[in-house]
Amino acid sequence: MNIKKIRIKDNNLQLDKPKLPEKTKKLEYLLSDDYLISIKEIFEPSRIISESPSTSDHRTSLTEPMHLTQVENKNTLRGVPTFYIRPTFNYLSLDWEAKLGDLDEIQSPLFYSQEDGRLGDMSFEVPRIDRQSTKSAKLLERTFSRKSNQIFNQHKNILFGPSYSYKPINSSKKNYPFYIEINLQNPTKQSFKSRLKELGLYELLIEDYVQETKQTLISQGKEYPIFDFNNWVSNSDFQINEENIKILSASYTKPNNFFYNLKKLNFIGFTRQMIKAHQRKTFGILNRVDCFNEIMFYRFDKYDNTTNRLIQTFWLPADETINFIDTQVKYGIRYRYSCVAHVLVIGADYSISTNEKGKLESLINPSLKIIEVPMFEDTCNIIQPPQPIPEIEFHNDKYNRESITVLMKLNANYYNNSFIPLEEDELNQNELVSEYNKLNRRPYFHYETEHALFEIFKLDRIPKSYDEIDNYKIGEIRHNIPSTSTAIRDNIGIGKKHYYVFRSINSHGLLSNPTPIYEVEMKEDADETFLHINVVEIERIERYQQTRELTKDIQILPAPLHTIFDQSQAPSSDGTLGNKIRKLKLGIAEDPIWGKRFKFRITSKDTGKKIDINVNVELTRNKTLEDFK
Repeated sequence: MNIKKIRIKDNNLQLDKPKLPEKTKKLEYLLSDDYLISIKEIFEPSRIISESPSTSDHRTSLTEPMHLTQVENKNTLRGVPTFYIRPTFNYLSLDWEAKLGDLDEIQSPLFYSQEDGRLGDMSFEVPRIDRQSTKSAKLLERTFSRKSNQIFNQHKNILFGPSYSYKPINSSKKNYPFYIEINLQNPTKQSFKSRLKELGLYELLIEDYVQETKQTLISQGKEYPIFDFNNWVSNSDFQINEENIKILSASYTKPNNFFYNLKKLNFIGFTRQMIKAHQRKTFGILNRVDCFNEIMFYRFDKYDNTTNRLIQTFWLPADETINFIDTQVKYGIRYRYSCVAHVLVIGADYSISTNEKGKLESLINPSLKIIEVPMFEDTCNIIQPPQPIPEIEFHNDKYNRESITVLMKLNANYYNNSFIPLEEDELNQNELVSEYNKLNRRPYFHYETEHALFEIFKLDRIPKSYDEIDNYKIGEIRHNIPSTSTAIRDNIGIGKKHYYVFRSINSHGLLSNPTPIYEVEMKEDADETFLHINVVEIERIERYQQTRELTKDIQILPAPLHTIFDQSQAPSSDGTLGNKIRKLKLGIAEDPIWGKRFKFRITSKDTGKKIDINVNVELTRNKTLEDFK
């Protein structure tokens, strides 16, 4: 695993690197022009130190965050920063999508102001967002409030106040149809942040930062925007302008003039102490020692990745764990989140010259800059996962020689499997699912309650390939009222084999895998008909998986092929199956599971502890009175 460093180097002087420090003859701390601390050092003339013109030096480095999947299950040193962007489709709400889909994302509810009524700017005046409210078009229409231009502009910049406890609210994310979760783990220093929070100046710093025109630092050919922290400490009026920023803080109050000078003097004094403790001396600079740095806050820019339009910016305190929820998103849009660390660096403007006494004099003036350092960016989209293979049942009326009934039902299950397309362009679905599931923690196929839609394919012979099946589509069908199942009648006649394949299509057009190829033949015995159903395959495909992740509960159910009743089993001469229960078989699978023993091994991801569960799969035959005759 390759841990990368982000290095900032703006000192382009190619000075020799001193090997041993020269003894300082005199060291002084002086008051700088901006009321901070400068350092003067006097040295005897030396071959080790040479004169240097006035030069800026903000050399520093940070560890580049790695995607969580790159470090999982690997031995890493604590402190390696990680990140992930995880979109989540909780449940289907077409009414929610219809109400907000044509509006700008900012018109959607901001998760924290919607859940925390103290913050204002609620988009829906309902008791709470949940599955019931989001599926009522009338309720959404009646309670929706469109943001005014002023509030809309404020929501372009969302500032999480340092005292605002937003993480407990995150548990309400499951109530929304979909959302995107942004997570960053990165231990960082807390000295400057803690003092700013104590003084109630943290929000003011970020607000001034947003408003200020930035300068530029050039490091190894790259440009980094910088903010003059020296100037802010000395000259800020510590007043906040909320015209284009929304502050999430239930307790935030604007500072009054009475405390203005006290806060300013306190923080200037603290900054002097930090410079004294952490400013590099002459030999530290010449030996290319990194400056002290502290990440003050993070900026997360959200873009429409297709148009590259900047939609919104989130500003968060640089806590060790960042984990926030973004509900101002739309279904199917590919978003890009770019994370920038705003890093305070105690740099130096220094010069070395010969004074009137022939001594070397080094003057180090403080140069505190906040440097914008890109940390990572990642894309994602929100999709409704494809449905599992639908459940299919074939039925016949024993007195009908022409048609059968086919019942199709959504499969209330979820699992991982490779997608089997019937056309080449359907492979685009894999890209959508991959973008949605970058953490590889979700099954490809996942059941969702919805108005089911099924594709039906019918052939008169076994197909040679899956591509061929698509040429024999006879239609799509759904129930005329919302339902997870539907049925059709189809004419097949007596004595001819027909081959059926089915798929389900979810509400956003994503496809399930095709069912097995069902070979269906209606046969006749005397004056009654019965069905012979078999499963044939183009090639043997694994329809099981060896391992599966779980969180809390486990439910073990037979696959549909083991529970479908094979109606080709002949009844007795009186036309019933009475007294035959011991001879009847359940399922149409080639290798039935009944009477077999399976071992399920559950392994803890945290401790590695293993628990084995042995399961005997038995078919219970409950006799009726008819069977005892």
